Amino acid sequence: MIQSAAPECIKILLVEDQPGDALLTQTMLSEAAPNGFMLTHVSSIRRAVQNLKEGPCDVVLLDLSLPDTCGLETVNSILEVAPSVPIVVLSGLSNERLAIQSMQQGAQDYLIKGQVDGNLLLRTVCFAIERKRLVENARNQAEVLEQCVQELEQMDKTKNEFVSFVAHELKTPMIVAALALGRLESENAGSLNDEQKQLIGMLQRNISRVTALVNGVLNLSYLKAGRIQLAWTEVDLHALLVEAACLLAPLAQDRRGVVRTQELEAPLRVRCDPDKVIQILVNLASNSFKHNECGTTVVMGVRQSGTRAQIGVHDDGKGIAKHEHAKLFRPFGQITTDSGGRISGLGLAISKALVEAHGGNLLLISDEGEGCTFSFDLEAAGATAAEHAKPELG
Repeated sequence: MIQSAAPECIKILLVEDQPGDALLTQTMLSEAAPNGFMLTHVSSIRRAVQNLKEGPCDVVLLDLSLPDTCGLETVNSILEVAPSVPIVVLSGLSNERLAIQSMQQGAQDYLIKGQVDGNLLLRTVCFAIERKRLVENARNQAEVLEQCVQELEQMDKTKNEFVSFVAHELKTPMIVAALALGRLESENAGSLNDEQKQLIGMLQRNISRVTALVNGVLNLSYLKAGRIQLAWTEVDLHALLVEAACLLAPLAQDRRGVVRTQELEAPLRVRCDPDKVIQILVNLASNSFKHNECGTTVVMGVRQSGTRAQIGVHDDGKGIAKHEHAKLFRPFGQITTDSGGRISGLGLAISKALVEAHGGNLLLISDEGEGCTFSFDLEAAGATAAEHAKPELG
């Protein structure tokens, strides 16, 4: 065993079965850095493993042809016992493929005996140590990040389960209260004066609002948990738009607005859950009426893009500032309107989850004073469906 030492220096383990090569390596390092290293020499992989178990080193200089092992197995033997120690292969074989395989296996570098001097060898050793340190740091940070992600996912799951539980527990008393108010309204429990009737009507409207909110929370939690199954079928897309428009007609009339659909140049069928798509359309369009001035016009149109059908819901309202867009799709996300009011709720979050359950994306194009266009895509039924012109949703 050859050993040269200096305080606070690089600890090198040289695994080399040829005494002449070992002596040459020590001499080159001594000339390059007389007091900068401590070299320990062993002649077999067995002794190298034993040495690494007894105490750490900073780097291993490794010959691939040893009495008790050879080739890439030599690299594996070192990595098994000291995975965090950098390896520099110092081989007599000028084999580019073997060099690449060694580095793929975990070595930091591959040098050929007789083609290096002391300065190159020392620089390679220093670089190998630094590269390995950076790799280990990155690996440790990745592990910490992965642990954080897992903890956040668990926290999110716990939060969703809690919200779902609370919503479920609220639903039953809301149903009981609604039934009780219905009985009072029917005057089965006695006659009511006009003021009492107004109070009951107010209570019923608020119970309906709370019940709708509870149902929204439950639906969103079920969607996130993957507990809502879509009833897939092929349907005519324009028929869905017409049905949604019919459902929206009373709200449009109440807001003195207009809701209309654009005709398609040719029939277009899609694969979807029809009820869920109508729910998406109604959510998007009803927001346009609720959060704009009276007299708003909402247009629903369709075009085909490859194997996807693009559905657009456009209004000519006051629009939404671009920096507020991301908030809209968060549960109870709030944005400030130009009049100082606030828009919040679950409709867009549920719509986004439903669109994603169909394999699509829900997008918003809008800015202040420019109206809003929400668009989402569905899978077109059949690969030979005709192309449709993009509707002028403005």
